[in-house]
Amino acid sequence: GGAVVGAEGGCDSLWIEAELEVGRTQLMQAVRLEDSLPYAPRSAEAAAAASKLMVEAAARLERCGARAAAGDARYRLGLLMRREAERAAAGRPESASAAALASLVVAKEHFEAALRLLPQQERPAEHVLARCDLASLHRALGGGGGG
Repeated sequence: GGAVVGAEGGCDSLWIEAELEVGRTQLMQAVRLEDSLPYAPRSAEAAAAASKLMVEAAARLERCGARAAAGDARYRLGLLMRREAERAAAGRPESASAAALASLVVAKEHFEAALRLLPQQERPAEHVLARCDLASLHRALGGGGGG
């Protein structure tokens, strides 16, 4: 989607506030789902639901100009996708390698987006964490150096 648009066709602060609240709520729900993953009987389904909520929250927050919150959501998505890749690889290595690799590639994209949304000058700690995770993931994907 594009910009948040009010009833008259222009950006309206009330619409933006409502969208921000929906984005924050989606992110909160996704984090709760993510926290329950070790205990979930169907963890793959719970992880997919958490991922979907986080993707929607990140997009909504970024559209509304909440770059730091969107960056946090993207960073969490990167971590979630990396854990899912590790889980897939540990399950059935012979059939899971393609799925694990795909999850790692998606995790890399989320970490890169987090870096873009979390500027070093404004969010130094979060930026460094995202950069370190991206560098580690880059090495795991056979890229050698850092991100």
